[in-house]
Amino acid sequence: MEKKRGGITLEYAIQTERLSKSFGGRRVLRDINLQVPKGSIFGFIGPNGAGKTTTIRLLLGLIKPDAGSSSVLGLDSFQQSIEIRKRVGYLSEHNQFYPWMRVEELIKFNAGFFPTWDHGRAEQLLQMFDLHPGARIKELSKGMRTQLGLVISLAHNPELLILDEPTSGLDPVWRRQFLQIMAREAASRETTVFFSSHILSDVERVADWLAIIVEGRIKTVRPMDDIKYNERKIRVVFQGEAPESLLGTAGIKSIERQGSGYLITVEDNFDEIYKALKNTPHFALEVVEQDLESIFLDYAGKEDMDA
Repeated sequence: MEKKRGGITLEYAIQTERLSKSFGGRRVLRDINLQVPKGSIFGFIGPNGAGKTTTIRLLLGLIKPDAGSSSVLGLDSFQQSIEIRKRVGYLSEHNQFYPWMRVEELIKFNAGFFPTWDHGRAEQLLQMFDLHPGARIKELSKGMRTQLGLVISLAHNPELLILDEPTSGLDPVWRRQFLQIMAREAASRETTVFFSSHILSDVERVADWLAIIVEGRIKTVRPMDDIKYNERKIRVVFQGEAPESLLGTAGIKSIERQGSGYLITVEDNFDEIYKALKNTPHFALEVVEQDLESIFLDYAGKEDMDA
């Protein structure tokens, strides 16, 4: 599927429309709409229990939605899930490998499921991660099992990588290498990467698109540069009363009174809002930059389940 954004035609590797899911009467996902551009590194973040893993399982056709639809690489997630999984590299947070197998046995076992499996690349990746082919799975640390999972995810040259908390259990050195591999896959092989993570510094470092999900609802889906530029705070002290028309400008998420001034949280139209404030008589005007963690907490920290 294609769509124009800012005069540029985007093709999407993942699309969902009003995707919803409940477990035991509890709504986990509520009308999820996602569009993941091909070739992007797409970060998917949210608090624990927000619905990230459920979304990924729905995309892969591992569970059936209650309502809505999703497609991956132009294929219906539920009706064509087997074909999707041949073209997608998937790494879950909890890798369930056969513990009695050796690394080389697990590699051969998985190779049979993928028509495009590249034995040479699998061997190269094992060497990169210093994973001995004769080692038994039960002898590997959690970090080494994650690395092995990445080998299996990449060895068939997937068009799309779907990674659920991929850096969990990795030390900082291996985490950085993992992120470099993700970036290289997107850049050199034109592979789309869709990954969830609770390590926001990792997401901020490599993602060029971002979606934030809170309590089963998507709160924003935007390019990372757009979020980092527009999602800022402005602290202002007016010379007179705060102009009501100005404070109601589109793009202002919230306004907090601080003594004689205001702390304004902006989510869009930053330039327009800042210019308007600058042209209003004031004693003080200051832009407060935010990192991804601060932006995320603005979305996740004040939510009501029934909102």
